[in-house]
Amino acid sequence: LYENNATISRFDLAQGKSKLSLSADVDYRDNNSLKGKGTLELWSDTLGLSKWLNLAITAPTTVTGHLDSPILSGAISVKKRGDNYIKIPPDIGRLKITGLTGKYRLQIKETGIELTTLFSATGKDSVISSARNIYISQDKISGSILYKMRALNFGDSVLNGLSGILHFGGSTSVPEINASGKIKSINLASMSLPSVEYSVNNSKGLINFDVKHLSENTGALRINGELRDDPKTGQYILNRSALSLQNFSIGVLEQHGGKGWVTVSGSGSLFGPFDLTKLRGSLELNVLLETLDLKTSLNGAASIKNGVFQAKLNNETSSLNASIKINLKNKDVGTILSFKNFSTKSYSEKVCITADGSLSYRYNLLNPETGKGKLSLRSLSLGCEPYTISLKKPLMADLVKGRIALKNIVLGSNETSFSLNGTISRKSGFNISADGTLYLNSLLGFTPFLDDMHGIGTVKLSITGPLHKPLLNGSATITDGEFSLESADISARDINGTISLDGSMLSADKIIGEINSGNFTLSGSASLSNVGRSLMEISVKDAEFSPLENSSFTVSADLKMEKKPAKKPLLTGTVYVDSGEIEKNMNLRSILGAISRYLFNERKEASLLSPDNIPLLDLDISLQSRGNLYFFTNWAEIELSANLKLGGSTKEPLIKGEMKTVRGAFGLKERKFDITSGKITFLPGRKEPVIDLLAETQVPSYEGENILIILEAKGPLTSPEVKFSSDYALSEKEIIKLITTSGFEITSSLLEDLAIPVIEEKEYLRGAAPLRKLGSLFKKITSIDSLRIQPEFNESTGTIEPHIVAEKNLAERMRLVGSNSLSSTSSDYSLALKYLLFPFFTISGSVESFPQEQESTYSFDAVYTILSKAKPFVHITIRGTSAKRAKALQEALKLGADSRVSPQDIPMLAKKGEEFYKDLGFLDAEVIISCPQAKKYCKRLIITVDEHGRYKIGKIIFEGDSISGIIKNPNSLLPRIGAYATKEALVWTKWNLLKALRNEGYISARVNTEYVTSYGSRDATLFISVSAGSPVSFIFIGNKLFSPENFLNTINIFTRKQPFGSNTINILVENIEREYRKAGYLNALVSYSQSQDAATGRITYTVYINEGRKIKVRNVRLAGNRLISTKRLLKLIRRKGKALYREFRYPKY
Repeated sequence: LYENNATISRFDLAQGKSKLSLSADVDYRDNNSLKGKGTLELWSDTLGLSKWLNLAITAPTTVTGHLDSPILSGAISVKKRGDNYIKIPPDIGRLKITGLTGKYRLQIKETGIELTTLFSATGKDSVISSARNIYISQDKISGSILYKMRALNFGDSVLNGLSGILHFGGSTSVPEINASGKIKSINLASMSLPSVEYSVNNSKGLINFDVKHLSENTGALRINGELRDDPKTGQYILNRSALSLQNFSIGVLEQHGGKGWVTVSGSGSLFGPFDLTKLRGSLELNVLLETLDLKTSLNGAASIKNGVFQAKLNNETSSLNASIKINLKNKDVGTILSFKNFSTKSYSEKVCITADGSLSYRYNLLNPETGKGKLSLRSLSLGCEPYTISLKKPLMADLVKGRIALKNIVLGSNETSFSLNGTISRKSGFNISADGTLYLNSLLGFTPFLDDMHGIGTVKLSITGPLHKPLLNGSATITDGEFSLESADISARDINGTISLDGSMLSADKIIGEINSGNFTLSGSASLSNVGRSLMEISVKDAEFSPLENSSFTVSADLKMEKKPAKKPLLTGTVYVDSGEIEKNMNLRSILGAISRYLFNERKEASLLSPDNIPLLDLDISLQSRGNLYFFTNWAEIELSANLKLGGSTKEPLIKGEMKTVRGAFGLKERKFDITSGKITFLPGRKEPVIDLLAETQVPSYEGENILIILEAKGPLTSPEVKFSSDYALSEKEIIKLITTSGFEITSSLLEDLAIPVIEEKEYLRGAAPLRKLGSLFKKITSIDSLRIQPEFNESTGTIEPHIVAEKNLAERMRLVGSNSLSSTSSDYSLALKYLLFPFFTISGSVESFPQEQESTYSFDAVYTILSKAKPFVHITIRGTSAKRAKALQEALKLGADSRVSPQDIPMLAKKGEEFYKDLGFLDAEVIISCPQAKKYCKRLIITVDEHGRYKIGKIIFEGDSISGIIKNPNSLLPRIGAYATKEALVWTKWNLLKALRNEGYISARVNTEYVTSYGSRDATLFISVSAGSPVSFIFIGNKLFSPENFLNTINIFTRKQPFGSNTINILVENIEREYRKAGYLNALVSYSQSQDAATGRITYTVYINEGRKIKVRNVRLAGNRLISTKRLLKLIRRKGKALYREFRYPKY
């Protein structure tokens, strides 16, 4: 002790294992301030945290503060000796601490000790750090700790990637600790469950926990409850708990990813000591087995008692039963799966399996590979009738250490035989050899988008690799294969070739076949796992497609898939459109849209080319046609050529290039415009192509002189700018009037003085309604012979407005003409009856209505027309045939005086000419076309025909199934003997028979017709091949919203080109579900069952429909719009019309 200060040479303080040693100086002059140093050693049990922590730390200490309130601070580190860890409740595991860095501040007050610390601790593959100061004052404690561990052992399981945060609260005597976080995966033996979330809360001696898992692949699992600490036994007791599973995938546990084939749903509860061998509880379970297209549901109950878990499950018919018993003490597991006359027909039509037998297996939960069991198959049949292969003799096989041996297992039928040899094990996977023949129809389960498939496959394979990823090696030879895809109007037959498999690589030397009346060849290799390694070539010749109604295209193609380093694979080549016709009143945008829908999944049925099924490829494809692309409507006739380039990728294709008019014409009223030049250009980045068209016509003036009228259209395809000009410098108004009056017109109406203006509103309404009714009736009971859009000058607005004009020929010289304005500012309409009194002289009576003026006018006119004729571009001479057939041949070849034919087109025209004659029955006809002294285009065409005589039908021979007992009077459906052997007769016979068979329920019937000729005879034999199939009936149960006809129309049951295949019933079910979803019944359930009458062979499909309730729309929310605000989007939609806006913004359902 000194006058102004005191020196504390040594000071020791201890409580239990914790102790403090220090030395310091006390300055009296500074309010007894302290300055010194020492060491601090703290143990967790001193702080009352022994239940959660076992931690010893040491810290060099700096002493500050004052004598009555000293402050100790400094850096901290873990004490080397001792076992340092954080205990994770409730007895989940311990997190060891090997290193510790941080700082602390300890202040001693009269009221108690105040401790604040920040730290970072490390252990083996783990990190712990304070997220918030650990603060202890008096009896209060607070703070947060972050932790992250690579792995943590918990009983027989391992928690991988454990992370979370602990929050401290409460007092040192009764602490409160909350923990929450995630676990990357939980492993138990060879099983793995990914992505688990958890939370634990300890308060007042109770621990509440919640553990859950949710993912798209593995479904949902959740268990929550409450634990209490039993002071008598020192164990935790599970007071209550709830366990739920929703589509929880078990198969994924073995596959370490990917969707599993066993899913479990159910709920239950557990209680008792927190020990698997002592817990008790019960569960209600639904187990769904799903593989290929087969879904089998098992229901039952499970219980846990005295350390034993037991479950018993069965399907609705009890033909499939499963039981499992697990001893949780020694981890022994016993399973039995029995199937008695089990059939998949109740679950799927695509996968047909019937079996009778059992499978038993006993193993240890921690080592399933060491188990033993037995497989017993009394009978087994694969494939759908009549294409089935069955087990030739009962099978008995032992399962030893998770391995089953197959020795000469033979599956077969009268025409096929398939044998299996080798082993299957959980640990080593497959090691099997398979060889023999099988029906391709039995593979429909792998091709759900196909309607049907036939043929024989000769297989020689070895199957190796793990259970979840088998590898195939060997070859498969296809003989007389065929398939049909109604949704894309594709039918292929006579497919022959060999496919080789080497792991994930599939290769074909040369596969040939017929597709849509054309031929194809496929060769190359394809990777099943990486499309970038594929190298394929496909050649198509003369395949016919009809992507939209009243159209036909003949297409050839040479395409190749190439590898590109560091890039996506490239699909390159050329598609040639040899010829094409579209006969429809529609614009080009709707044509392109229809073709797009044909290719990309906007049809009623599933499409092979759905975007989800198309691999990501770069595109470099040339689309070419030198001509012969014809577009016919009742207002235009155009022949086009094309030179387009398809680039980009299959995900975002880009088209560029142009389509040009070879020749063509279109009409404005009776006036014909010849197209002198035309071009449609596709530019990348533009929403629609650009048109540049020039056309001309000769129009007689009122004075009788010919005036050249030029029409020019430029701009976007759907809204080009149209201009008229003439060589007489007429105004557009004068030109429009000149075009639409058809020449000289007597402007003074003979009945002008008798025109009766009807002004009163009631008279207007009374006069207009009959016109509308007449137009409606006219449209319903008659067909329109001509429909066109023509410009007319509106005197009241001074503008050119479009009018739609429809004509109906009532007699040879009489026609009815209706006209209606398409302008948004006018809705004038007129109706006229015209009679051709003499050539070029027409009498016309008409009535016109002007709704805005509430006035109608009646008139009578006489019109005189002067016609002109343009100079022909090409002279055509046809020799060797009658004048009538010559004219028909010229029409078939689309040849006229204004045709532009290049010398390169001659072979194709000759081929089409021969096809024309063969269609008429001249089966040996030859057509030779010459183009003398041609330059770019032929100025003269000489067509020489050698008909070689016309064939007649000499006799008719049926092959295949007999139809005499199915169709009454089948001879009435056949052409007569002696009739000409025309293509029309072939098609007529085929569709007559198909229609008759389908009407009797034989909707899977196939009919093929062909002529066979013999040398020296002009009589052809008509061969008719019939495959009737089985008759089919449909029964629909539960449908109220839709009729059976509505359902069957979705698959075009009577008009479809392809027959009803083995897979079409599944497409029908999908279509029915789609129709209900479109109508707002989002929860509608559709299923079906199939039965067959043993006596008649008739198949009955019973379709069960649970419509459910119509789902109402609560609200509509726009999301993802970053460039345009929601307010702006809604404003744009509102501009499209109030009705559309209300339907979009406030839909009811």
